[in-house]
Amino acid sequence: MKSALPWILVVVLLGGSYFLYSANKEKEIELGQSHQDLEALRAENADLKKPPVQQDEVSRLRKDNEDLIRLRAEVQRLTGESKKMSGQLATAQMVAAQAKAAQQQVSAENLALRDQREKLTGIPTNVASSLPADLVNTCIQNLRLIDHAKQQWALANNKGADDVPTLADITPYLPPRTQLFCPGGGAYTINAVNVAPTCNIPGHVIR
Repeated sequence: MKSALPWILVVVLLGGSYFLYSANKEKEIELGQSHQDLEALRAENADLKKPPVQQDEVSRLRKDNEDLIRLRAEVQRLTGESKKMSGQLATAQMVAAQAKAAQQQVSAENLALRDQREKLTGIPTNVASSLPADLVNTCIQNLRLIDHAKQQWALANNKGADDVPTLADITPYLPPRTQLFCPGGGAYTINAVNVAPTCNIPGHVIR
């Protein structure tokens, strides 16, 4: 019995040692698992502490938003200018149409006046406008001579401003060898004393 006691103690010690070893091993495994869980929690906590969007992304989105607002304002401005220009174009087209119609009316009136003048004078307008300047000046000089002679006749004969002399009345008061006809083919009208003599060719007037 005494000889078996040491072996029993050895067995008990070995069993205790194995039990302690097993218990320590489980503790180490649990500690390792706890450490991994702790690291995972730390990483998750760090992720949670990070902002959901990085600062540069926020800046980019803010800039994009500002650009969008500016573009919308520019589009609205361009739309307003386009409408304004469309209105101005319509007004300009209307004014141009009115001006064209007025020009056509003036041209028609000018043609009518020219035809009427040609009927009254018997001289085509293109003929009158194509006369040389020396012929026009000669006609105007004749009109001045007629007017001067008419004034001399009125003074000599106590005539009034409304009296109308004849060619025979003013002939004595004209310079010698004065030819009282228009070199352009026009006809003279002596008129009253207070009215300048005229030629029926347009432009042949005393200035």
